[in-house]
Amino acid sequence: MGVAYGLKRFYITGICVALFIIKAAASEGMWMPDEKGNLPASYKKVTVMFSDMCSGVILSSDGLFLTNHHCALEAVRSLSSPSNNYLKDGFVAKLGKDEIPVPELNVKRLLYIQELTDKMDSATVGIEDEYSRNSIIESIGRSICNSIEGNSPFITATVVPYYEGNRYFLNVYEVFRDIRLVLSPPHAIASFGGETDNWMWPRCSADFALLRIYASPSNEPAYFSSKNRPLHVDDYVRVSTEGYTLGDSVMTLGFPGTTQRYSTSWEVEAIKLCENIPRIEVREKKLGIWKDAMDNSPSTQMAYSSKYAVSSNFYKYSLGMNRCIDSLKIAERKRKDENAFLNWVNRDSIHRYPYRDALMKVKQSAVEKAEEHKALSYVTEALIEGSEIVGLAWAFMDLDLRGDKEARSRFTKDKIVPFYKGYRKDLDASLLKEMLFLVQERVPEKYLPSVYDSIRINYGGSIPAYVEHLFDHSVFRSEKSLRKALRDRNIERKIVHDPVYDFAFSVRMLYYDLLAELSSSEYDRMKGKRVLFEGKKEMNPDSVFYSNANFTMRKSYGTVKGFPDNFYTTQKDLLERNRTMKKEYFLEPSLKNLYEQIGQNDSTDLNLCFISDNDITGGNSGSPVFNSSGELIGLAFDGNWEGMSGDLSFDPVGQRAIHVDIRYILFIVKNWAHSSRIYREITHH
Repeated sequence: MGVAYGLKRFYITGICVALFIIKAAASEGMWMPDEKGNLPASYKKVTVMFSDMCSGVILSSDGLFLTNHHCALEAVRSLSSPSNNYLKDGFVAKLGKDEIPVPELNVKRLLYIQELTDKMDSATVGIEDEYSRNSIIESIGRSICNSIEGNSPFITATVVPYYEGNRYFLNVYEVFRDIRLVLSPPHAIASFGGETDNWMWPRCSADFALLRIYASPSNEPAYFSSKNRPLHVDDYVRVSTEGYTLGDSVMTLGFPGTTQRYSTSWEVEAIKLCENIPRIEVREKKLGIWKDAMDNSPSTQMAYSSKYAVSSNFYKYSLGMNRCIDSLKIAERKRKDENAFLNWVNRDSIHRYPYRDALMKVKQSAVEKAEEHKALSYVTEALIEGSEIVGLAWAFMDLDLRGDKEARSRFTKDKIVPFYKGYRKDLDASLLKEMLFLVQERVPEKYLPSVYDSIRINYGGSIPAYVEHLFDHSVFRSEKSLRKALRDRNIERKIVHDPVYDFAFSVRMLYYDLLAELSSSEYDRMKGKRVLFEGKKEMNPDSVFYSNANFTMRKSYGTVKGFPDNFYTTQKDLLERNRTMKKEYFLEPSLKNLYEQIGQNDSTDLNLCFISDNDITGGNSGSPVFNSSGELIGLAFDGNWEGMSGDLSFDPVGQRAIHVDIRYILFIVKNWAHSSRIYREITHH
């Protein structure tokens, strides 16, 4: 096994070096696995999708994998209790039997990708209506996926549009559903710097967690069972502790979520004004309410820390994006490109007329539907994603209350039990009250949900009185009362006529009405984007185009590159910040001592984090960073503030990817966790 793997690794290494040699000088582009050089199959096998939101990488033949701590944060929180606060104190499984199963987590491993463009094109030839075209494509895709998945919960398939809907690919994954926590660092060092340092460089965060994939005794994907064993794999990464230097070639590989690089100037303005500004305003108020409660209660702090981090992350991202849209003049630059495009179209206006029409369709969609777009953002942020209890009631609308008892049992286990663990009713009531006030102030009356009529008629217009009634009389107010309602003979009456359910239903109806308003132009916009992309290719035949990210496997080539000058941090940077006595940089004496001991004997500093100009975005969290020999040197976990508009436009000057150094990860495993078992497994010694 060892010799065979060594030979295989030598072959992969040679190919990987070639990939870096042929890469373009610029780092822009999130490339499909077999674009800009074929990616060896082993890389596709070792890089995984973690829990439908992040990336990860397999480290050993026994299914040990590495991802970011912030990706596993909610899992760690859910396992914590006042007596075992794994979030605050960290966790390490001393032995294999101590590894803790985490319900709901899953790992997807890519099996294969197959292009379906010809099939889709032949089925839609001559169809001009975009709605009809998409319906046919969706139907074909659903049929293909259903035939592949069958009734197995361990295979999933998706047909995904690429290149603005000009090409289609089938992605098939195997799904592992028994995932167990192996090691999680203390929150103070995993999230060192907290929200102050989020989206910032320099960083000193040990943002990683180790988990393990378990499989059936026959080594197949399975649900949790005490009989399951660690998944045996033939392909896993090798780590390098040799480090890196400025200018070294590196590759990231993962599952970036969404980019909109081919957006027009009008779409950029709409994102800024109709999405980011509502999100910033709503979340600023929401986070303030949560923070006050967390500061005054350790139990609330533990219960809401991961929720706060998730909400704050996108809040700060939206702030940074708007700042970059203005400072980098992204809309202005795109307008300049659009004018050049129109000049090119006008030089052959008859042949190129469809391209002008496409651009105008996109403009019309963005400009004419701005009011509805903004209203939808406020309603979604404040009323759908604002109050937690409304979100739970919303989920009930997709449950057959009179149907399969087993389905209701799974719903209870997967949704209800986790929801109420740490839920604070009074805090949620305070939040909903503020959200209702905010929506009333910001959304035109014609786009308010019907519940405002009820508040006006039945509660004298008093939002506080309405919210008080809502939380006092709803079966959703506690797990006990909700479980009792689910056992009631008149279950539908208990749930469907519940005041919180009624509120959620009112918001849901408005939500779909707004979507319908927007969809009247959305299909024109989609068609416009598709045709416009082809026009840009025709205008620039020598340019190489890549597809926007869509949460499928992508690679990015780059180099280790400083910003503005420094490209890595050490324990000295961490200790310097710790000396400021700011809350975000506080370390317990035992943790602080770990870093103070570094370099005392041999004066060697420990590299903590480093940066590169690789092109990454959300979903790349947990992506492995490979050196030119194909070895793992780090794990991507963030981007810098100056690159927050990267989803709209890549900036080679200021945009950076931030990675935790593999040597720092090994240091924590060895010196904090004191786990020679895990250390040997990672280093294969």
